[in-house]
Amino acid sequence: MLAIFAAAIACIVGLGLSPALAFTGAAVLIAALRLLPSEEIYRSIDWSVIVLLAAMIPVGQSFENSGAAAIAAQWLGEMLTGLPLVVVLAALCSVTLVLSIFLNNVATAIIMGPLAIDAANLLHVSPDAALLAVLIGASSDFLTPIGHQNNLLVMGPGGYRFSDYARMGAPLVVAVVACAAITLTLLYG
Repeated sequence: MLAIFAAAIACIVGLGLSPALAFTGAAVLIAALRLLPSEEIYRSIDWSVIVLLAAMIPVGQSFENSGAAAIAAQWLGEMLTGLPLVVVLAALCSVTLVLSIFLNNVATAIIMGPLAIDAANLLHVSPDAALLAVLIGASSDFLTPIGHQNNLLVMGPGGYRFSDYARMGAPLVVAVVACAAITLTLLYG
């Protein structure tokens, strides 16, 4: 199994293959070669995460299709008008992060992506900077186990409680938002 894992990493690094594709191929190969019993493979899949991801994607699409994203972008644009770029980017990152507490990072990125582009156009800010702020915010929910599937995956095996995430994640969230806003301002300001 170690050789298969190393081959997947080599394909990512050497051939530029997508990590999702390389690791999915490695998992399929491990299952096909019966290196793990099929019962163990089925037990190790966290079905709650898969169902959560499948259920949240339509939420993001309906947010965009209903016009709610445009309304939210207008409101966000009005609130951030006249503020320095670093504050605008920190706000976009923070709003995304807060939304990912209630949804998950994939659904949040789906919802916030169009909103960030609309808000960036209203504020005359680089859409790339706004999208990067959304990307960082969607990937930085260290406050709850449901914000990112990796948080949820380690909760049970690690013996973590829901409150452990907020206690340890809050300082990390502040540091990530501040670093992201400053770095993006330096790159796109």
